[in-house]
Amino acid sequence: MDRRAFLGALGATCALAPLSRRGRAAPKIVPAHPVDPPPSLRFSVITVAEPILYGKPTPAVVAAPRVIAPLAGGAKLPLVVLLPGGEHTMQRREHGCWGWWSDFGLGDMVEGLRAADHPLRDGGLGGFASAAQLADLRARLPVPLGDMVLVTPFILRRQTELGPHGKMNLPFLRALVARVRREFPVSSDRAATGLAGVSAGALWALWLGAQLDDLFSTVVAVQPYTDGYEKALAKVMKARTRPQRVRVITSTGDRLHAPAVAFADDMVKRGVAIERASYAGPHAPEFARGPGAAEVLVTMNEALAREPAPAPAPAPAPAPAPAPAPAPAYRAP
Repeated sequence: MDRRAFLGALGATCALAPLSRRGRAAPKIVPAHPVDPPPSLRFSVITVAEPILYGKPTPAVVAAPRVIAPLAGGAKLPLVVLLPGGEHTMQRREHGCWGWWSDFGLGDMVEGLRAADHPLRDGGLGGFASAAQLADLRARLPVPLGDMVLVTPFILRRQTELGPHGKMNLPFLRALVARVRREFPVSSDRAATGLAGVSAGALWALWLGAQLDDLFSTVVAVQPYTDGYEKALAKVMKARTRPQRVRVITSTGDRLHAPAVAFADDMVKRGVAIERASYAGPHAPEFARGPGAAEVLVTMNEALAREPAPAPAPAPAPAPAPAPAPAPAYRAP
């Protein structure tokens, strides 16, 4: 084959590369992207410059209630940080921070759990929850979802070893919480601060949350990528000095289900408290849009403290009445 014929054949081969064996084009991956906020929330995008992840400022989406009635007297809201899925950590930062909103439908779940006809009714959550599981969630959320501030940052992806990227994600997460506490009406109490994540983000939530137990009182891990990271997770979780509520959510159609269940059960046997719930469903965005988002919001709603408004200062005591003038001295006539 001469050079011209070879190059022609090579070009034809490359042109066919994106096609599957059946001749269909490979699916195009649409990155996470900005979306309009749900009616009850207002979006702000903040950038954390220090500490910098790989030399670049890192964005986060902050969703705060549009109307915050309880704050008239100075009350503060709970803060929940939600870490992105693995696919979002491999996108551009300005895209990855939107994954919970554009791909996992977090805004729809917030609005649904505020409504009377919410997604916890029978047949809800994409059909991945049984009637008993839906009844349990309804019992845990007897009233509409309360106000909270939700923050979805970009973070660095997982590696074979958690240390290299973890050593950068740790100070970033601490700086992010400090920034939000300064600029938004959230409580500075760890009892009112939670951390959640899905897939690789759930792995980071467990690993980072255990080392930031002074910040986070509650951790929810949805379909966590624990396989191969069991020793690293056990080490940091056993080293915690403050109690945390940890809840692991898995799905039976997920290849990560068995390793995550085995890890959680092993930690319980070692005396480490972990709650666990398993639903039906695949390792896919539709699960995060259903049981994943619902479990995060319901758990945080019931677990995180709401800081009441400070009591008004007591009125000053009235000044004492002036003493009566002394009676004039009696003089004999």
